Amino acid sequence: MKRFLSDNEGIGNDIEICAKNLIALDQRQSTLFKTRAALISELAYSVCDGGNGTIDEIRRNYFAVLSQDQEPSSGSDQYFDGISIYERIGICREISRLSKKSLFAESVLGQNEPCPSSAKGRISYVKNNFTDSAYLAFSKSLKVSRCSYSDSFETICEDVFNGESEFCILPIETSADGRLFSFYSLIDRYELKISRICTVNHPGSSKFTRFALLCRTLDGFERARYTSNDSTVLELRIAQSHIEASPLHNVFKAADACNMPLLRVDSRPLPYNDALLSYYAVFDISNAELPTFFTYIALEIPQCYALGIYPI
Repeated sequence: MKRFLSDNEGIGNDIEICAKNLIALDQRQSTLFKTRAALISELAYSVCDGGNGTIDEIRRNYFAVLSQDQEPSSGSDQYFDGISIYERIGICREISRLSKKSLFAESVLGQNEPCPSSAKGRISYVKNNFTDSAYLAFSKSLKVSRCSYSDSFETICEDVFNGESEFCILPIETSADGRLFSFYSLIDRYELKISRICTVNHPGSSKFTRFALLCRTLDGFERARYTSNDSTVLELRIAQSHIEASPLHNVFKAADACNMPLLRVDSRPLPYNDALLSYYAVFDISNAELPTFFTYIALEIPQCYALGIYPI
């Protein structure tokens, strides 16, 4: 019995020593973390030239420090190559704080070009029972709305692209076929943005069609306002060729670090090369740190762009 107690006492001492060592390491790690954060702030200040640099200048400085394509000439080059995605987010957070607020958002979302006064409130769509229901749902979110009919989906997209209509309506998903990539091709071709979505149920069945209200610029986002208790999402399109420099999982890590839970991701082969994919990712941005995320995307994946911001 005495021998058994002695063994237990030895185990207890080992546990106590390990616990004390862990506490000491935690304290040292906390100090090092604060020091690293201060150094990252200094690094960000240098990258964005104290907040005075353009996005192209900031991108050049950013990759001059972080690029893995350059031959390392010193230990510092090797170190910066190994900076983690979370430390890159820390750099981007400081860059976004120091730079103009709209600088990186415009790179991802596009310029906020004003809608012609003659087009405001005009919604173009191909008329049928389902799109009529979608029009009624969308018109409730606008101060003024008027419809414009066409027999061609390309024509209604051209109406928005050319400034003849402020919005158009396209089907983007069905319960039977999922995401309708043929219509996403139109969204890509005409550089449209999703400002709102609605679901139209098919009478007498559990089937549905989901429609998007699309606009040309951020002005449409402002006009298609939604209530504060709605959850808001950001939808991005990321092409495989752009992911090679920054892996897709890093985009998801960056979103997670900016409090943007991933809700959905779909992919399709690019039409000219079925070995390459386009990814369509949807993130919840209700509580997101968007300026930091936009800075990361603008710097690391400059040709990745937003398909829309809309409530769900």
